Amino acid sequence: MIKTYNVGTIDWQPWEWILVPGLVIIIYFLGARYKTKKIGQNPEYKYFLTGLMFKVFAGLFFGFIYVFYYGGGDTISYYSTSIPLANLFWQNPWDYFDVLIYSSDITENYNPDEWEAYTFNVFDGNTGIPLSFISRDPKTFMVSKIASLFLILTGKSYFASTILISALTFIPIWILYRNILNFFPILDKELAIAIILIPSVAFWGSGIMKDTFTFSATLIAVISFIKLIDERTFNYVRLLYLILLIFATLLIISIKPYILNILIPSFGVWIIAISINRISNPIFKFIILPIIILIGMGGSLTVLQSMSSSMDQFAIDKAIKTAQVTQEDLKREEEYGSNNFDIGELDGSIPNLVGKFPLATFAGLFRPSFLEARSPVMLLSALENFFLLGLFLFTLYRVKIKLILNIIKSTPFLAFCFTFSVLFAFMLGITTPNFGALVRFKIPLMPFFTTGLIVIYSTNKILEYSDEPRRS
Repeated sequence: MIKTYNVGTIDWQPWEWILVPGLVIIIYFLGARYKTKKIGQNPEYKYFLTGLMFKVFAGLFFGFIYVFYYGGGDTISYYSTSIPLANLFWQNPWDYFDVLIYSSDITENYNPDEWEAYTFNVFDGNTGIPLSFISRDPKTFMVSKIASLFLILTGKSYFASTILISALTFIPIWILYRNILNFFPILDKELAIAIILIPSVAFWGSGIMKDTFTFSATLIAVISFIKLIDERTFNYVRLLYLILLIFATLLIISIKPYILNILIPSFGVWIIAISINRISNPIFKFIILPIIILIGMGGSLTVLQSMSSSMDQFAIDKAIKTAQVTQEDLKREEEYGSNNFDIGELDGSIPNLVGKFPLATFAGLFRPSFLEARSPVMLLSALENFFLLGLFLFTLYRVKIKLILNIIKSTPFLAFCFTFSVLFAFMLGITTPNFGALVRFKIPLMPFFTTGLIVIYSTNKILEYSDEPRRS
């Protein structure tokens, strides 16, 4: 029995001393076997096992930090709410799947009496009752619903479930790495560092948290988009990736809809960049460029507008007001701690937002610093931000800004990377004045920002690789 401050205890059974290390060993040997099978024809698989185990141990470290250092937190609340769901599965599978699929209809328009009647009709003393502050919100309850699937498989073990989640959510990271490697095949080692081995992504993207599932869904959406716009993709494969894109979008909507406010316009920029690069005539390109931009961005806004009913307060027409509310909420020290920063008040006007852009974007990308770290976890984030800022500045020093802009303009994927990263960082900077939340929320942008920087930094290496066939 492990005590935590906010929801009491985590059950630790004697058999977990065997299950937890046993799972780690099984995952290691399965990963090693898969690596051995693939590495002959795909040299990049030399990084597969390292990345897999890095993420698994990051998940364990995350669990230990929250259980033994913080003494609780969101992850424990999600886990505690998952236990009655797992119990319900064994007691009445039909009721379990009913809660899994249909309970959002009740929680979406939360009515205390209606939710209490529903809860006590489905759950009882044998299953336990879900925590009300988690289960009454469909977005937080979705995390517990997903986690319950892993609890069912692990006998409700917190650490075993965390290990499985860590290993499973490594798959989209690996697939993204291999897809980006197709764009820049000479950068296998650099991209492995930029995508697979980012400490903050592995730590915050491996536990029973919102961030883990939305980060994976974001990567699945990007991977699916890459395949959908690839002319070499067969039609039946396109259908599969279209289904995956819809699935990822629905998962993001169900937990963190605001991600789509940045992701979809960034996809629009990607399409615009591809369309422009296909036009070789400079005069025609100059004439048609405004039309392409209007179609691309207009299409993105149309998609967002059509999804507004599903996104509720995160819909595009309500986003600024939600940003103001979120900013004030995250400043509450009694709930989120005193590790805050302030970029100034939001008044909801466009000029006010534009004026916040430099400070907010810098905060979203590079804060906290060493001087702002108030805990060991924040200190590790500050160390990572120090290296990230150093890479950014050194890239600007090594590669001239004009050349950087030309590289981004001629490489549609990089146009997406920087659009998504900068806009996402700006959004976080204006809405997330708490460092503890900021370092978690920023993980979707990290692989794309680091990839963009490393590709530009390695421009000479890429050009030399491109010239090799002509020299031979």
